Amino acid sequence: MAEIKIVRAEKSETVWAKEIVQLIKPEARSSLMLAWKEEEIKRGIERGDAILAFQNGQVVGHVRLVIWKRYVEIAALIVAPQERGKHLGTNLMREGIDLAREKYPRKEIILLPNEASFHIGAQLGFSECEKNYFDGEIWEACQNCLEFPRFPICHCHPMVLKKCN
Repeated sequence: MAEIKIVRAEKSETVWAKEIVQLIKPEARSSLMLAWKEEEIKRGIERGDAILAFQNGQVVGHVRLVIWKRYVEIAALIVAPQERGKHLGTNLMREGIDLAREKYPRKEIILLPNEASFHIGAQLGFSECEKNYFDGEIWEACQNCLEFPRFPICHCHPMVLKKCN
């Protein structure tokens, strides 16, 4: 079994955006996460706001930061099906938190996980909060979700990273 390498994305790695979108599509179709457009994935990579995981020259994981006025969101976490259950999602999210702390130290780090990734957030120090905790701008992205007609009774469980002294 080949080692998985986790890296902070560089501009040249926008070529992987299409493959990342393909990893996301099945989850988005089943309403487990937002459907991300290739341009959005590329933008995160170009800004240096993405983490990629590679194995055997193929992308097997991704997470990116979404920057809001007051928050930085750990978003678009995806792991290739054959690599799930091996802590890759946890490692990607941990790297995303480190990147968020470095690049955006004044912003509160948030997470909008589904049931599948909620436990990762809890394990890494996020606490669940009420949906009205966040500004309305956060929920604008929900219009791209299949569960939007059910909002606020949907699969998202808003979380905030506990403040460390």
